[in-house]
Amino acid sequence: MSFWNPKKKAQQEKESEQMKMLRKISICTNLMQQGLLYIDVKSRRVVISDTLAVMYMGDQQRWTNFLTNLQMWFVYQESQLGW
Repeated sequence: MSFWNPKKKAQQEKESEQMKMLRKISICTNLMQQGLLYIDVKSRRVVISDTLAVMYMGDQQRWTNFLTNLQMWFVYQESQLGW
């Protein structure tokens, strides 16, 4: 019996990536529920509160990552409306 199984490792990496994506989506959902984000998917508008913007804009990389995660969440919401 071999301890190294490439298929199992690939499956674990895929599940890990899915969990990371779900965490990012849940963070954006929580921010929206707290009133720090307002997103209207139908008209494709996003309003970010000043508090949240100032928190992330201190570092350019954090701000870019935040906007990337927000875009991923937006695509997720659009796909949910499509179903």
